[in-house]
Amino acid sequence: MFKSKWTIFLAVCLLICLVSMNLENAALAKGKGAKIVTKIKNVGMGPDNLAFAPDGTTLFVSGIGPLFFVDTTKNVSLGQFQSLVGGIDPKGSDPSFLVFAKIGSENYNFATNFAGNIAVVDVSKLPSNLGRQIASGNTDKGLGDAALSPDGGALYVVNKLTSKIFISPIIKDSNTGLQIPSTGGFITGIGTSPSSIVISSDGKTAYVADTVSQDIAIVNLVTNKVVKKIFLTAKPMKLALSPKGDKLYITLNNSGELGILDTKNKQMLSTIPQIGQGSWGIVLNSTGTRAYITNNISGDLTIVNTANNKIVQKVPNIGSEPRGLTLSPKGDLLYIANFASQSVTVVSLKGSQ
Repeated sequence: MFKSKWTIFLAVCLLICLVSMNLENAALAKGKGAKIVTKIKNVGMGPDNLAFAPDGTTLFVSGIGPLFFVDTTKNVSLGQFQSLVGGIDPKGSDPSFLVFAKIGSENYNFATNFAGNIAVVDVSKLPSNLGRQIASGNTDKGLGDAALSPDGGALYVVNKLTSKIFISPIIKDSNTGLQIPSTGGFITGIGTSPSSIVISSDGKTAYVADTVSQDIAIVNLVTNKVVKKIFLTAKPMKLALSPKGDKLYITLNNSGELGILDTKNKQMLSTIPQIGQGSWGIVLNSTGTRAYITNNISGDLTIVNTANNKIVQKVPNIGSEPRGLTLSPKGDLLYIANFASQSVTVVSLKGSQ
């Protein structure tokens, strides 16, 4: 009799679980979760990184060659920015990194290129004149990911060939305008082939991911010295800091996981499994409650609740090799660059917050 009641109890529990799962799937099917809105074509070869102009109406798309513009009010491409210095490297360029900054009353976009170029584009009057390139510098080949200091005084660029961070001071002169000298200093001992860099909100610490040496370098930007290296069991690809700066989120490319680092104690807290095949790009919402991760091999998007480190949703069919991604200024739309399918996928996040 006891066994019979226990069997019935287990059966009821199983039924409840199945019903709950079906209701959740049904809710997502009805559009209550994140969903694809459109896919934008004509964004150049190998789109990899994205950045919004401050007003949110124009999106920069970088890839193997010139920058492209997207009108986000209509989600259509405005074509390429012809005058960007440093297109395709003869040996095959890594796509450039993009970062926006407001310096004084003007807005600028900084773009780095594997061929060794750093370009600055004035985007204060977008989209009417499609920007204006005002300065460019040239340093060693191998430039990759970059981060701007919080005060806008320097650009820190990782070099994938020399295992250094190139420090490019940003100088605004009343006569010559904004300049980025190519003779800045370097921070050495970073790793074998750094892939990503982020800077803390106080500007005192940088975190650098290295895919080859499989570590995270923690750099003191006051002394410009590496203070610690944290070795990982998988290849770190991209990084994102929580709004409070207490946690560093790390996409682990070859294991399809998401790593979490305690920045105060400089120790790994945990890893979230089954994010997706080829975990690549990552961005957090403004409150840090959601992490959005692109999966380069499985071609999907994973949404993680950072409060409990649980996967909330997976959005399939994003594109072929989705990589870089960025949130719209309002935080309601996600734009994803698809490297192989040469498109930008727009995902609505309404109902997934």
